[in-house]
Amino acid sequence: MTIPPSVGDLPYEQDLTGCLENIPEKTFDTALNNVATALDGLRREYRNGGLPHLDVPLNDDDLEELRDVAARLSDDSRHIMVFGTGGSSLGGQALQQIAQLVRSRKGQQRPQGPELHFLDNLESPWVDRRLMQMDPAATRFLVISKSGNTAETVTKTIMAIEFMKRAGLEDEITRRMVIVTEDAAGDNALRRLAADFGLRVVEHPKDIGGRYSVLTVVGMLPAILLGLDPKKIRAGAAEVVRQVLNGDAPQRIAPAAGAAMQCALIAHRHIAAMITMPYTSRLRLFAAWLQQLWAESLGKEGFGTLPVTAVGPVDQHSQLQLYMDGPNDKLFNLIHIARSPESFRIPEQYTAYNKDLAGLQVSDLTSAQQQGTTQALLNRGRFVRVFHLSNVSERPIGALFMHFMIETILVARMRRIDPFNQPAVEELKDWTRRFLPQR
Repeated sequence: MTIPPSVGDLPYEQDLTGCLENIPEKTFDTALNNVATALDGLRREYRNGGLPHLDVPLNDDDLEELRDVAARLSDDSRHIMVFGTGGSSLGGQALQQIAQLVRSRKGQQRPQGPELHFLDNLESPWVDRRLMQMDPAATRFLVISKSGNTAETVTKTIMAIEFMKRAGLEDEITRRMVIVTEDAAGDNALRRLAADFGLRVVEHPKDIGGRYSVLTVVGMLPAILLGLDPKKIRAGAAEVVRQVLNGDAPQRIAPAAGAAMQCALIAHRHIAAMITMPYTSRLRLFAAWLQQLWAESLGKEGFGTLPVTAVGPVDQHSQLQLYMDGPNDKLFNLIHIARSPESFRIPEQYTAYNKDLAGLQVSDLTSAQQQGTTQALLNRGRFVRVFHLSNVSERPIGALFMHFMIETILVARMRRIDPFNQPAVEELKDWTRRFLPQR
């Protein structure tokens, strides 16, 4: 079965050649038949009103409210502290790295609006000290938790409230903090805090879990605050959704072909790990976002491959020895970035120091490195999928977010796994409560 390296008008190209050469055609055909069944089920579920994840990028009705909230948070502020954990934070952090690259292309060194600080890990006294470094009068807070009961996020919210009280701003807490959480029956600590302190609450979609929520308010509100265009992000995602829903065969649908390839490699080659290695540091946190999505959605009932984050070219000097010469049980997602004509050129006068580099641009070297790494891995019989991006900006990142959400869901359906729950995580929370000191 031949899979076209570029399918449709997507803002990225997926090339599976480096994987399919190592999978028997019969094995991959079986995987394609299985993913076709999963794809039919996905389309049917969507037509029946399920899978709201696919609807999000097709609708921009919520953006006016989010721009209003962003304006409120930005008013007279220089810093916005963002509290969230896992899926409530990683998508926003990935978008912050994209925003830094977009700004640099425009010649902007710093954000035009307030600077966002993502505090996703609970560490005291580090969080306390970080708050104390902030000017209270110029700091606002954005708190994100679907359930409203994430212990780390609730704790940091209370710390922020006490920080404002100590600064004599108790009467201004109402306008300095915004909560994003769901409106659901049952206990919700953040909603109770919001009611007690008069905080604005923005609704988190009830039926979209944190790790699938980057295209909702969870990612789009930070995107607006970062100066990105949320419509462009969603437009990229929408292109992937339309390709999935248009009725084509799975080999012509990028995330479906990817899902078939994943399952074929796991079944035939016993793949144990998935290494995502973009050739830009500005996609490091995108890879971290994917790491959570993949691990928490698929690591169930003894199934799952270990997602690992790497960045090129720097990790060629730390991980590549293992990848090339260690166990051949890994799938590599290499993300190639098109060569930039604007990068620094090494003057010819430095020929005496390195004749290979003199006269070249930095992007010539990094382009050669990403191609060289790909070929070196293939030469060792490794399993390599390549994503080609012409640039790193809103539309491609939106498309990649949606690609991997759909690919993950399809792999789960092929393995009869629920991609939306996390029973082991809930068990961990139960154990944590048991070890809390009794009062």
